[in-house]
Amino acid sequence: MSLSAMINILVRCRRSSDAQALVLRMVRKSGVSRVEIVESLVSTSGDFGSDDSAFDLLIRSYVQARKLREGSEAFMISREKGFCVSINACNSLLGGKISSVKSFLSEMKEKGVYSDVVTFNTIINAFCREGHLEEAFELMNSMSNKGLKPGLFTYNSIMYGLGKTGDLERAKFILDEMVHRGLSPDTTTYNTLLVESCRKNKISEAEDIFNEMLHRGVLPDLVSFSSLIGVVCRNGHLDKALVFFNNMKRAGLVPDNGCNMDVVTYNTILNGLCKDKILTEADDLLHEMTGRGVFPDFCTFTTLIHGHCKDGNMNKALNLFETMTQRNIKPGIVAYNTLIDGFCKVGETEKAKELWDGMISRKILPNHLSYGILIHAFCSKGHVSEAFSLWDEMVGKGIKPTLVICNTIIKGYCRSGDTSRADEFLLKMT
Repeated sequence: MSLSAMINILVRCRRSSDAQALVLRMVRKSGVSRVEIVESLVSTSGDFGSDDSAFDLLIRSYVQARKLREGSEAFMISREKGFCVSINACNSLLGGKISSVKSFLSEMKEKGVYSDVVTFNTIINAFCREGHLEEAFELMNSMSNKGLKPGLFTYNSIMYGLGKTGDLERAKFILDEMVHRGLSPDTTTYNTLLVESCRKNKISEAEDIFNEMLHRGVLPDLVSFSSLIGVVCRNGHLDKALVFFNNMKRAGLVPDNGCNMDVVTYNTILNGLCKDKILTEADDLLHEMTGRGVFPDFCTFTTLIHGHCKDGNMNKALNLFETMTQRNIKPGIVAYNTLIDGFCKVGETEKAKELWDGMISRKILPNHLSYGILIHAFCSKGHVSEAFSLWDEMVGKGIKPTLVICNTIIKGYCRSGDTSRADEFLLKMT
């Protein structure tokens, strides 16, 4: 029995998922044209009592296989053969973002398939995501001519497009229009405004939008809180960030209550705490996040290592570094530079050199900052020859020394009373 016959039998028996699996096999089979597939389904449909939904499955399968041009051709061939294709199948093609939307809409109309709200929403959403806002507005305005009303999804798509282009004022106007038309903005609507306000560092405006959400009874989600926490932290308002963070937890936005409070939110707060040297609270927060099932990542550990190094607590920083490696999180150059710098500043250059060797063994290549840190440490201890060896190594690897590094070596020679070497090095530089 042919695949087409089996598909039609399965369609007749209402076993759509099994039928679609076979259609996908046909669609993905190389060397079989759209015409052959449609002809095959047509020739067997009458014998096995199938219906038009077999052709819907065909078009959906092309969309699933990301063969949109072929799907469009299959639609036209099916209609020419007198088989109906549902608006839902057409909408799935449009949702797959076929390249020529307008021509496909014309073809739909010619073949007797008329657009519905889902069709318009699908196209408007695609236009907004691709930055074609004027086309999206034109399409939304034409909906009323066809007796269709833009809904919440329509407006949210437009809001998203405006937010993406940074047009906050026009987005606010659309929000007012929504409310005027009797639609209730939801969390997605407000988040578009909130995220854009935060991106532009407009704290007061972001807080106003957040308060309006609460006033309208719209519940903020993780995106709402994370955006606010991020903007206030970036602008040094850690106290406000902690208030929002605690409100977020009180609202139940934690993993054990069905919402993933992500690692980015925790990292934002940790960064603020570490910058302000509130390290006890930062350590407590690390324990809290692991207790809630949020796993620390590269940024979490690097932030905490940096905070403890700046505070001179090298044992704690090293413990965090070891925990990081035990969890198979590969430390980057920033973590190594921070630790090497920290140990150099407390006079433990041997430990710094040990870390340097470990970094090389992990195939993490030192950068100009790495060399600068160790060169400065060696010069400070009067080990100018070792510092110069590093300078030579750096140049040999094609890393251009900064003026600060060069000045450090000159000062090192001068401090050790070797002015002739300082002059020689200066000439070498020039």
